[in-house]
Amino acid sequence: MNWLNNLKMTQKLAVGFGLCLFLTLVSGAVAVQRMAFMNNNTSAIIRGPLTTITLLGALQASVKQYRIQELRFTLAKSHKDKIKTVKDIYKERNATEKILGAIEKNSVSPKEKASYINLKNEWNQYAAFEQPVIERFKKIRRDLEPSGARSLAGPAKPGRRDDRR
Repeated sequence: MNWLNNLKMTQKLAVGFGLCLFLTLVSGAVAVQRMAFMNNNTSAIIRGPLTTITLLGALQASVKQYRIQELRFTLAKSHKDKIKTVKDIYKERNATEKILGAIEKNSVSPKEKASYINLKNEWNQYAAFEQPVIERFKKIRRDLEPSGARSLAGPAKPGRRDDRR
């Protein structure tokens, strides 16, 4: 330690400031490296489960709207209301299918993929029930649409008795 006592004051200050600068650079490098590590972890969290959870929430809301439209279809009294509701049902169905596609893209692990396949199968079973109902409505609508002599407001067909007394 005798060499330190032999140094001039300017050299002692230069060594002290140099040491402080070195320690500052080392701590800055460690801090940047740790921040990069935290950024990677945060990105993994955001791209991973949180996105899927957000999409599942959106799917729940979309299916709820879909079911509301089905109820409106059932409760609609006029054909005009039923036609509008059928369009809304298809719109909600497309929105649900779009969200399911996004969930499929975000499914990474085998467990998530298996859950997605199960969810998709359940949705297909539910949606398959609705399709015949709408097709039957469309058929009834075609039969009831005014075309020539076949009008709802027109007279009954010849040979039939009118029971609307």
